Amino acid sequence: YIFDFTKRKVLETQLKESELRYKAFISQTKEGIFLVDANTKKILEANNALADLLGYNLEDIYSLKLYDLVDLNTATLDQHIQTILDSKPDHQIIKTFEFQQKNRSLLPLESNITWMSYGDQIILSFAVRPLEQSSNQEKVAQDQGLYDLETGLPNRQLFLEQLNTAIANSRRLKGIMCIIFVELEILEETGAT
Repeated sequence: YIFDFTKRKVLETQLKESELRYKAFISQTKEGIFLVDANTKKILEANNALADLLGYNLEDIYSLKLYDLVDLNTATLDQHIQTILDSKPDHQIIKTFEFQQKNRSLLPLESNITWMSYGDQIILSFAVRPLEQSSNQEKVAQDQGLYDLETGLPNRQLFLEQLNTAIANSRRLKGIMCIIFVELEILEETGAT
């Protein structure tokens, strides 16, 4: 028997490229995004923005369930989830929940929630952001000390947290990671010609 695996290899390559584009897009967005198994309430995927908002690293988030993040008792949260599941797939529902940060303080976040069926699994998709975008983000940044207050630029602590997250993702996905340092010199122009 002779089999032609060319089409299969092309499809596998396209699927891997599509997955990489998806992960790159999700990692760059400023909204916290995470996926939850509707039955087990386990966090399946999350981006760095969610980790930054709540003060966790990604490894911690993957070990949590939705019950650990949303500050509601399980029965009330289950009722909210059932209301979401009673809506049409891909229908966006907006709710405000208080999320528990790693330091145990509560952070109210506006949550855009949809659900989708993936095989025999139902997945809830959350996109979360602070209620008052600018003031809450400034408060979170000041509380966590991740940005210079005068310039608004990220500081060393934020770099180290993102580096740790990238290392954890690289280990989890069995991928390769590199760091590139670029040194810039500013040349001053002289008035002489």
